[in-house]
Amino acid sequence: MIHKYTLNGFHIVLDTNSGAVHLFDPAPYDLLDYLDDHVPAKMPAAAKNALSEKYDDSTLNEAYRELLELQEKGQLFSSDDYGKFAGMMKDAPIKSMCLNIAHDCNLRCAYCFAAQGDFGKGRMLMPFKVAKAAIDFLIQQSANRHNLEV
Repeated sequence: MIHKYTLNGFHIVLDTNSGAVHLFDPAPYDLLDYLDDHVPAKMPAAAKNALSEKYDDSTLNEAYRELLELQEKGQLFSSDDYGKFAGMMKDAPIKSMCLNIAHDCNLRCAYCFAAQGDFGKGRMLMPFKVAKAAIDFLIQQSANRHNLEV
């Protein structure tokens, strides 16, 4: 599975299973819109037809080869190594939960990953209703545990 987005003019693609993060040129980035969960050996006709007015054939072919190469290296549309364990975790009780109740900080460090505490979305507190629902969920999903951590 991949996640793709554009931020500050950069075309970013994250392969969620491998953890690979890529900065793409526009052509391969646009080609991804025509691919589902893998890069087939041959470029889909729909992709070529749709993008032929925007990019010349050599650009599209080179971009597609790059996508194929990333897939072959396990850095794009990689397999989920933990998928086989997902069923085993389904009934595992929860014993702790971390709640991000405040998107705010008074330090304002220039290097902060959270954009000086507001995570780029404005300073806010978690609504009481959401916090209560989270605690109720923790209690409900904790099975027979007597000690829970928040």
